[in-house]
Amino acid sequence: MVLMTGDLGFGTSDDFTRNFPANRIINAGISEQNMMSAAVGVALSGKIVFVHSIANFATLRCLEQLRNSAAYPGANVKVVAIGAGVGYGAMGATHHATEDISVLRAIPSVSIFSPSDCEEARAATFAAAETPGCCYMRLSKGEPDLAALSQTADPAGDIFRARKICDGGSDTCVFATGAVVDVALEAAKAIGAPLFTFAVIKPIDENFIRGAARAYKTILTFEENQVQGGFGGAVCEIVAALRGDRASVRCIGFENTFAYRVGTREWILKEYGISAARAAQLCNKSQGE
Repeated sequence: MVLMTGDLGFGTSDDFTRNFPANRIINAGISEQNMMSAAVGVALSGKIVFVHSIANFATLRCLEQLRNSAAYPGANVKVVAIGAGVGYGAMGATHHATEDISVLRAIPSVSIFSPSDCEEARAATFAAAETPGCCYMRLSKGEPDLAALSQTADPAGDIFRARKICDGGSDTCVFATGAVVDVALEAAKAIGAPLFTFAVIKPIDENFIRGAARAYKTILTFEENQVQGGFGGAVCEIVAALRGDRASVRCIGFENTFAYRVGTREWILKEYGISAARAAQLCNKSQGE
């Protein structure tokens, strides 16, 4: 196993450096496209390569290398992206990653991991290492502690299955992926709905989604990504294929917009309607239909 980084660090890789030989970590500098190509070469020589960079640089800047060099031959390149969504809030759209899920979902043979807390992130790391081919794992800049936020949260067992975070008695259920689960939990508690996280978006837990679509009237999805083609889009594709009575799906995320107005991550999410208030509004609308 080899770690490659695009001039990131500042202590984040110190433990790895102390515990493994120097030739197991490569700093490629601020040269993400070259780093991705080099990672593929190392992977094709028989290594599992974890590539670490800021989310938009690791995906959008490296898209051609990620698609043609890593995904196409099925190279064991595991891209670990930090600052997903608007984790780098005040730095503006150049440092936001609000399209990465949508873009990578469309690339064949790329597995997408989107853990919501440290427990899921740990499980996703082992799962990515054991999953053949190209994987993408998006992290924020400080995932919430779900065990502290919800005493009823299930442990992160099978990372490829939906995980229950809280119970609820309404005819609405809430799905979330990534660090935005803290907002989703606030929404779920406000409307009395159960909340489930999806740490893996591709391949997604289709059987669970089908069951929920039969059991509930409305499914609300939360993501720190564009709703077009993202996590909510994946849920919609599965629900739309069902025959007969099924839940309506309401997607909460960025709606065909950049975060033109910048500030802290928390401020941006509220400013662009990724909030419990928006969930309540959508839930009331669906109840009235």
